[in-house]
Amino acid sequence: IEKKNIITNKNLITMKKYVCTVCGYVHYGEQPPTVCPVCKQPIKTREGSPEFIRLKNALGEYGIENVFVAGPGCKACGYKGFKGRMAVDEIILPDSHFLKLIIDNETAKGIDYWISELNGRPLKDCAVERMIKGMIDLDEVERWCGLIDQRPVY
Repeated sequence: IEKKNIITNKNLITMKKYVCTVCGYVHYGEQPPTVCPVCKQPIKTREGSPEFIRLKNALGEYGIENVFVAGPGCKACGYKGFKGRMAVDEIILPDSHFLKLIIDNETAKGIDYWISELNGRPLKDCAVERMIKGMIDLDEVERWCGLIDQRPVY
């Protein structure tokens, strides 16, 4: 219980907000919307856009053909461009050193320690993996995890 309170007090657990880029639908929760498999559009339809350039900077050519953005909406998704929710997970199993870094407001060092020493998998890595598999769109990854070509800010 004490560990949960420490992490909660440091705002590592927060409610996420998703706004559909097609219809404006607002969703609050810990799971981003899943791109509608019927009307989704390839990210290549936005070639030259800032988000496309960031994606190329982050990944190069790897996986571009599998990255999609929400479509205009269709009957299958209720004209929203999204259908359902996709879990994007980040599990932190803290040890005493990690907790001390967090308590001392050394969040970035704590995250670096968690990734390098405790084999942590950041939320952004999981989101990018699901994006490359065509499950969630680039806009939602950036809205949830920060710009695709930049290190997350904690």
